[in-house]
Amino acid sequence: MPKKNTKERMMDAALELFSKKGYDATGVDEIAESVGVKGPNLYTYFKGKQALLEEIMERIDAEYNRGMGIEADMARSISTWSELEEFSLHQFTFTINNQKVRKIRRITTIEQYRNSLVAEKHTQHQIVDLTNLYADIFTRLMKEGIIIEDDPKLMAFEYVSPISLLVEICDRQPEKIPKATEIARRHFTMFGKKYSKNK
Repeated sequence: MPKKNTKERMMDAALELFSKKGYDATGVDEIAESVGVKGPNLYTYFKGKQALLEEIMERIDAEYNRGMGIEADMARSISTWSELEEFSLHQFTFTINNQKVRKIRRITTIEQYRNSLVAEKHTQHQIVDLTNLYADIFTRLMKEGIIIEDDPKLMAFEYVSPISLLVEICDRQPEKIPKATEIARRHFTMFGKKYSKNK
């Protein structure tokens, strides 16, 4: 694996520090010194701490979209409830096991009441994006006769909300990941029994 450059090391250090101490409590000097350089060197790579946070979030957004199958539009290939369950479980296990995604989620949890960019990202990831993704899937599966007709937005909200709570539990108590994964699996199956025409 190639050695990381100073900018990448600063981003990794900032992600770690922001996720442990919070954005406001972490200073520019602390970030720079944690990778062996002086504080002013950070401005060689970033306009400031806010720009550093924005670039971290942008990079992790890209990693998140790849890992969740959004970038590859994996949801388009779902044509059975079993495939939907598999896709949903893949998304759940990715988001609770990817350390960078977990750290950024911790930052957004800590900072959502103090930073408008972070608050917007938190709402977008935790509610809007996932609800829209599953509403689109449910709409298509209804048209294809795979699931019964209902309000796809409300179905998506009902489908995603318990999973978001499980993710929060896993972030706070990683030892509960195996149990939470099993609950998520059962939730997807139970939802299929309620809505799938083939269950």
